[in-house]
Amino acid sequence: IEWKQTSWIEESIIAGYTAIDVPPQERCANDDICKFRGLGLSGRDETYLDGNGDAAYWYNSVGTIRSTWIPAYNRETAKSSSLYILERSGVEECEISACDVDE
Repeated sequence: IEWKQTSWIEESIIAGYTAIDVPPQERCANDDICKFRGLGLSGRDETYLDGNGDAAYWYNSVGTIRSTWIPAYNRETAKSSSLYILERSGVEECEISACDVDE
């Protein structure tokens, strides 16, 4: 899954979500609670980050703390998760507060 967002992942309100390479979420088509909307600080004790921030559910979990399974993308379950952050160079594309800008 590749996306961009204007909010930092440690903020509970996810802002500026734009899908770049996000597969269809057919299992969430009629269920808005599991749709991926970016990553934000979870309001749940079971995980650190999730795909809807401070909302009640924790689908798209990253950094699961207390669970034997991970509520993952498109209503799937996972045994592990990884997060890679790409920092773009240049002021126009930099959406992280501590970006290094090549001049």
